[in-house]
This record gives sequence, structure tokens and C-alpha cells, in this order.
Amino acid sequence: MHKITIFAAAVTVIALIGFFHHDVYAISYEIKDKDSCQSLSESSSWNSTTNTCSIIGVASLTLGENSLTIKNGITLVLNGSSIVNNGTMINHGTINIGQIIKSGIASGSIINHGTVINYGTIAIGTSNKSLGGGGSIANNGGTIKNHGIINVIGNIYNNSGILNNFNTINIGSNTVRGPGSVSNFATLNNYGVIAIFSPGGLGNEGTMNNKGTIQNGGFIGNYNVINNFDTINNSEAFTDYCGATVNNFGTLSGNPINNIPC
Repeated sequence: MHKITIFAAAVTVIALIGFFHHDVYAISYEIKDKDSCQSLSESSSWNSTTNTCSIIGVASLTLGENSLTIKNGITLVLNGSSIVNNGTMINHGTINIGQIIKSGIASGSIINHGTVINYGTIAIGTSNKSLGGGGSIANNGGTIKNHGIINVIGNIYNNSGILNNFNTINIGSNTVRGPGSVSNFATLNNYGVIAIFSPGGLGNEGTMNNKGTIQNGGFIGNYNVINNFDTINNSEAFTDYCGATVNNFGTLSGNPINNIPC
């Protein structure tokens, strides 16, 4: 049986619990019921009332060059853990990451080197004010396509690759201590809604194409190219650095763009 790579955090030596083998042919894996949940690892548990598969007490769940699909109506919960994706992850259900305290901080992340396609809901971090956010998505050379809802109480880093949003991405929360932000160093295409709560912000060092709505409660710092074909609402400073470019074919509301030379 093929399993996902699970690294335990509770011991000094990281223990390999189970793994997807790197076979010649890629393995397609689905979470759809009790049996498929419990075959993930010895740390998996199934709640038949809520159709929830929980993985507790591990540092990371690593998907190799294979595919993982969370079926519609299924919830995958990882408490204080990370998903490291090197293959293809498709979500039709709900993924909750980092919803409890770990080392005094609510944490959790998705680190993507492959392809993530979301049709359901992905929630990372916690909105508990006393804990702070601590969640993140890091896209490192992969592709993220969001057709559903992504809520990140923390930060999104599009370090390389492509991030396409066709529905809704919510960043940060007005109830937590730390700000949330979006940092784009590659290509970000927005066709839906990106909402960033104050005092967060948007930093762009790549190319950002907006054909939807960006509702930003913090700053915008642009070091490269922003192409706006629809609506950007900004509550704080909007700054172009070192000859950066904003091509506006839609609506920019809020503070005027401040150009700062190198």
C-alpha cells in the first residue's frame, strides 16, 4: 500500500511513518472514506459523523510525484502541520491546517512545488487573537489554481511559478495580532476577489494581472509590473519603487501612487 510521507515532530529523530513510493508510474490517491483516511498513516483518525480525516502530531505530510484528491464532502485536518506538495493535489472538500497551538503558536502551511487545484475550501492558520496567525502558502516553482475559497491567517508567498485565482482568497484577519500579506515574485493572475485585511499588504516584484477585485486594507509596494483591468481598492500607501509600472485600464481607488526613484 502506498502512503504519504509523514514526519513526526514529537521525537528528537524525525521518524518516517509512511510514504508514497517514487514508482515508474504515478499513484493516484483519494481521501473519500474511513479506509482511505486510515491508510494515510498510523496517525490518521476518521470521524464518521463529520466525514473528517485528522492527522495529529506530525510535522509534515509530503506528497511525492503522485496525486492526492480530497473528495467532495470530506474534511482533511492537520493540526500544526504542513503539506509539502511535489505532485498534484486536488481539493473538492475542505482542508484545515494549523487550527491548534503548536509550541505556543498556531501554525501550518502549504509548500507547493507541483500543482494545487482547489475547488473547495482551504483554511490555514487560526483567527484566535491570543495565538496570532502563523499560517502560510509558499509557491516554489509550481502552479496554484483556486476555483474555491482560500483563507490564510498569515501570508502567501508566490516565490516562483504561477498563482491563478478564479474565486476568493482572504488574507489575514481583523481579530489576530499579526498582519497578513501577499508577496509576489513571479506571476499572479486574479480573476476573482483577493481581500487583504489591515494592517497587511501587497508586495509585487513580479507581474500581477488583475481582472477581478483586489480589496487591500494595507499598503501596496510595487517593484515591477501591475496590470489592472478591473478594480483595486487600497486603504494605505501605494508606492512604485525604482521605475516600476502600473498599467491601469480599470479603477484604482484610495491613495494616489507615490513614485520613489532608486
